[in-house]
Amino acid sequence: MADRADGLIVSTPTGSTAYSMAAGGPILHPDIQALILTPICPYTLGQRPLVLADTAKIEVMLQTPNEHVLVTLDGQVGITLGYREVVEIQRAAKPIRLIRPMQRDHYFRILRTKLKWGDTVHTRVDSAC
Repeated sequence: MADRADGLIVSTPTGSTAYSMAAGGPILHPDIQALILTPICPYTLGQRPLVLADTAKIEVMLQTPNEHVLVTLDGQVGITLGYREVVEIQRAAKPIRLIRPMQRDHYFRILRTKLKWGDTVHTRVDSAC
């Protein structure tokens, strides 16, 4: 898949409710074994977010010379990606263990609260013609 966009977000289901969602990517339940590719401001309407199996090996390569491109991992300082250099992304051999509070709220209740699902919103648009 060759895409032109202002950027590309690669995320896990855990990261799907962060930057990927803000860029129009889907929300995936944390139990789903998948990776999400979300283009940032794609140059064509046909470029949409893509959900892949977490066994996929993703290679990102800059195919045009004389462009300044940065690779940023989890919001940290960017690293310059050179022409024809490849960034490989794949699932680690061993999963990371996350610590969760024992009294944690249900996943969808958290989403409903943070995303204000079900709240009544009144919008008024006045047109000055």
